[in-house]
Amino acid sequence: MRTRNGQAAVDFRAMDVDGQMHKLSDYRGRRVLLSFFRDPSCPFCNLRLFQIAQRHADWKKAGLVVLAFFKADPNDVIRYVARHPRPFVIVPDPNGNLYEAYGIERSWVGVVRAMMLRMPAMARGLRLYGSTPHMAMLSGQLPADFLLDETGHVIRAYYGRDISDHIPLAEIEAVLEYACSQPITPVGRRFGRIQEGGPA
Repeated sequence: MRTRNGQAAVDFRAMDVDGQMHKLSDYRGRRVLLSFFRDPSCPFCNLRLFQIAQRHADWKKAGLVVLAFFKADPNDVIRYVARHPRPFVIVPDPNGNLYEAYGIERSWVGVVRAMMLRMPAMARGLRLYGSTPHMAMLSGQLPADFLLDETGHVIRAYYGRDISDHIPLAEIEAVLEYACSQPITPVGRRFGRIQEGGPA
């Protein structure tokens, strides 16, 4: 079942790739981005991680905590993702327990859609990290993002329609600009009305 805007986010305890335990409720009082990725060899995922890393310093100044999840074995996450320095938390979820708790979806149509329409992004992801995707990259697992307020409630639940589809960066920054007195530099395309779910 999908997580909806306005709901309290499901609390959890999870260990990151460095062996540190994280409990969602420990971040009360701060805004949090929960970003659910697919396979760690996925070039779309690695491109998105690169984009987040570029903006993370500004986001951190604005009080945002980023937790990135992969439905994969910890060794694969380390091999493909954690070998590159990341300024945010990366959590393997090999059994998919958190993916189930947050209602993350699967769709083969989403795989085909991205392969047909997002080839430039895929090529850029491959160029950035030079990793060869393995067959798990073709699974129907879709991404999703959840932006939480200081009380742990969902401001924005975004379910990707294809394997490259994440919440627009400009929407994240719109929320941060509204919440803090010092505006951060806008990145990405202009945002429109914020709605639940993915793009129409």
